[in-house]
Amino acid sequence: MVDAILLTLRETWSGYVEGLRLVIPRLLAMLSVVAAGWLIAALARAVTGRALGWLRVSRLAERTGAAELLRKAELPPASASSPPPSSGSSSSASSSPGSTRWG
Repeated sequence: MVDAILLTLRETWSGYVEGLRLVIPRLLAMLSVVAAGWLIAALARAVTGRALGWLRVSRLAERTGAAELLRKAELPPASASSPPPSSGSSSSASSSPGSTRWG
């Protein structure tokens, strides 16, 4: 009876160890893919931020009125240098395409 219990415990333990030997390489591969993806995303964010800053997209958005449209939609600002959304403004019918600032 004791021998049967010990045999079952040995088989269970060896199955556990074999499972770990199969899982650990896959887990490490998954973690390396996640880390590489995170690094690529961080690099893409930095490059995109610099490119948009160099192209002065925020200034273009202000001139065309797109920034005001985004503020009214209560979307988050595109960059830290963008002005915060106005909290008390309501959409009015007096705003027209010709009233956009160009200077």
